[in-house]
Amino acid sequence: PLHRTSLLVSDLERSLTLYQDVLDLELDRVSETPPDSYSHRLFNIEPGAMKRFAYLSGEGDYENVLGLGEVPDMELNLPASPRSAAYVQTVDDVEGVREQVEALGLETLPPVEFMSREAGKPGMEFGVIDFDGHLVLVYGLLRPAP
Repeated sequence: PLHRTSLLVSDLERSLTLYQDVLDLELDRVSETPPDSYSHRLFNIEPGAMKRFAYLSGEGDYENVLGLGEVPDMELNLPASPRSAAYVQTVDDVEGVREQVEALGLETLPPVEFMSREAGKPGMEFGVIDFDGHLVLVYGLLRPAP
Protein backbone atom coordinates (compact mmCIF):
# COMPACT_ATOMS: atom_id res chain seq x y z
CA PRO A 1 0.00 0.00 0.00
CA LEU A 2 0.98 3.61 -0.54
CA HIS A 3 2.72 5.01 2.53
CA ARG A 4 3.23 8.74 1.89
CA THR A 5 4.23 11.39 -0.60
CA SER A 6 7.37 13.30 0.33
CA LEU A 7 8.41 16.74 -0.93
CA LEU A 8 11.52 18.84 -0.52
CA VAL A 9 10.85 22.33 0.84
CA SER A 10 13.19 25.24 1.47
CA ASP A 11 11.44 26.61 4.58
CA LEU A 12 9.46 24.18 6.73
CA GLU A 13 7.52 26.78 8.74
CA ARG A 14 6.47 28.61 5.57
CA SER A 15 5.36 25.34 3.95
CA LEU A 16 3.33 24.44 7.04
CA THR A 17 1.24 27.61 6.55
CA LEU A 18 -0.15 25.94 3.44
CA TYR A 19 -0.19 22.25 4.31
CA GLN A 20 -1.15 22.52 7.99
CA ASP A 21 -2.95 25.84 8.38
CA VAL A 22 -4.82 26.00 5.05
CA LEU A 23 -5.13 22.39 3.88
CA ASP A 24 -5.78 21.28 7.46
CA LEU A 25 -3.27 18.44 7.65
CA GLU A 26 -2.22 17.56 11.17
CA LEU A 27 1.46 17.88 12.05
CA ASP A 28 2.39 14.61 13.76
CA ARG A 29 6.04 15.34 14.41
CA VAL A 30 9.19 17.01 13.15
CA SER A 31 12.50 15.20 13.42
CA GLU A 32 16.08 16.17 12.75
CA THR A 33 17.48 14.45 9.66
CA PRO A 34 20.82 12.75 10.30
CA PRO A 35 23.59 13.33 7.72
CA ASP A 36 23.58 9.62 6.83
CA SER A 37 19.81 9.47 6.19
CA TYR A 38 18.75 7.53 3.11
CA SER A 39 16.68 10.61 2.17
CA HIS A 40 19.83 12.26 0.84
CA ARG A 41 20.43 9.43 -1.59
CA LEU A 42 16.74 9.16 -2.46
CA PHE A 43 16.40 12.86 -3.33
CA ASN A 44 19.89 13.00 -4.88
CA ILE A 45 21.13 15.71 -2.53
CA GLU A 46 24.37 16.14 -0.59
CA PRO A 47 24.62 14.36 2.79
CA GLY A 48 23.51 16.78 5.47
CA ALA A 49 21.52 19.02 3.08
CA MET A 50 18.20 17.95 4.59
CA LYS A 51 17.91 19.38 8.09
CA ARG A 52 14.44 18.35 9.29
CA PHE A 53 11.54 16.19 8.19
CA ALA A 54 7.88 16.82 9.05
CA TYR A 55 5.23 14.10 9.06
CA LEU A 56 1.62 15.16 8.40
CA SER A 57 -1.65 13.24 8.56
CA GLY A 58 -5.13 13.82 7.21
CA GLU A 59 -8.48 13.11 8.83
CA GLY A 60 -9.54 9.72 10.14
CA ASP A 61 -7.43 6.81 8.92
CA TYR A 62 -5.29 8.97 6.62
CA GLU A 63 -2.13 8.85 8.71
CA ASN A 64 1.31 9.96 7.59
CA VAL A 65 0.11 11.06 4.14
CA LEU A 66 2.69 13.79 3.51
CA GLY A 67 6.32 14.27 4.41
CA LEU A 68 8.16 17.58 4.05
CA GLY A 69 11.95 17.43 3.98
CA GLU A 70 13.56 20.80 4.69
CA VAL A 71 16.61 21.75 2.60
CA PRO A 72 17.12 25.39 3.60
CA ASP A 73 20.32 26.07 1.68
CA MET A 74 19.22 24.64 -1.66
CA GLU A 75 17.54 26.17 -4.69
CA LEU A 76 14.93 23.60 -5.76
CA ASN A 77 14.44 24.79 -9.38
CA LEU A 78 11.34 22.73 -10.12
CA PRO A 79 10.28 22.92 -13.78
CA ALA A 80 7.10 24.88 -14.49
CA SER A 81 6.41 22.79 -17.57
CA PRO A 82 5.80 19.99 -17.77
CA ARG A 83 4.81 19.47 -14.15
CA SER A 84 5.68 15.88 -13.38
CA ALA A 85 3.75 15.28 -10.15
CA ALA A 86 0.92 16.64 -8.03
CA TYR A 87 -0.10 16.21 -4.43
CA VAL A 88 -3.92 15.83 -4.31
CA GLN A 89 -5.92 17.01 -1.30
CA THR A 90 -9.68 16.85 -0.67
CA VAL A 91 -11.01 19.65 1.52
CA ASP A 92 -14.35 20.36 3.20
CA ASP A 93 -14.51 24.03 2.15
CA VAL A 94 -12.92 24.27 -1.30
CA GLU A 95 -14.03 27.87 -1.83
CA GLY A 96 -12.65 28.95 1.56
CA VAL A 97 -9.37 27.15 0.93
CA ARG A 98 -9.05 28.91 -2.43
CA GLU A 99 -9.50 32.29 -0.71
CA GLN A 100 -6.86 31.40 1.90
CA VAL A 101 -4.40 30.23 -0.76
CA GLU A 102 -4.86 33.45 -2.71
CA ALA A 103 -4.36 35.47 0.52
CA LEU A 104 -0.97 33.75 0.89
CA GLY A 105 -0.05 35.08 -2.56
CA LEU A 106 0.44 31.64 -4.06
CA GLU A 107 -0.11 31.06 -7.77
CA THR A 108 -3.35 29.24 -8.54
CA LEU A 109 -4.60 27.57 -11.68
CA PRO A 110 -8.13 28.50 -12.77
CA PRO A 111 -10.82 26.52 -10.95
CA VAL A 112 -13.07 24.05 -12.70
CA GLU A 113 -16.51 23.11 -11.46
CA PHE A 114 -17.78 19.56 -11.92
CA MET A 115 -20.55 17.21 -10.83
CA SER A 116 -19.26 14.73 -8.26
CA ARG A 117 -19.85 11.15 -9.40
CA GLU A 118 -19.69 9.87 -5.83
CA ALA A 119 -21.87 12.48 -4.12
CA GLY A 120 -24.02 13.61 -7.05
CA LYS A 121 -23.35 17.22 -6.02
CA PRO A 122 -21.42 20.08 -7.62
CA GLY A 123 -17.77 20.38 -6.77
CA MET A 124 -14.73 22.43 -7.67
CA GLU A 125 -11.06 21.73 -8.19
CA PHE A 126 -8.11 24.05 -8.66
CA GLY A 127 -4.36 23.87 -8.73
CA VAL A 128 -1.95 25.63 -6.39
CA ILE A 129 1.77 26.11 -6.89
CA ASP A 130 3.22 25.95 -3.38
CA PHE A 131 6.08 28.11 -2.08
CA ASP A 132 8.67 25.79 -3.63
CA GLY A 133 6.99 25.12 -6.98
CA HIS A 134 5.17 21.87 -6.16
CA LEU A 135 1.73 21.42 -7.72
CA VAL A 136 -1.14 20.76 -5.33
CA LEU A 137 -4.57 19.79 -6.68
CA VAL A 138 -7.31 20.83 -4.27
CA TYR A 139 -10.87 19.65 -4.67
CA GLY A 140 -14.10 19.39 -2.77
CA LEU A 141 -17.84 19.89 -2.90
CA LEU A 142 -19.26 23.38 -3.30
CA ARG A 143 -21.32 24.94 -0.51
CA PRO A 144 -25.05 24.99 -1.26
CA ALA A 145 -26.36 28.38 -2.38
CA PRO A 146 -28.26 30.21 0.41
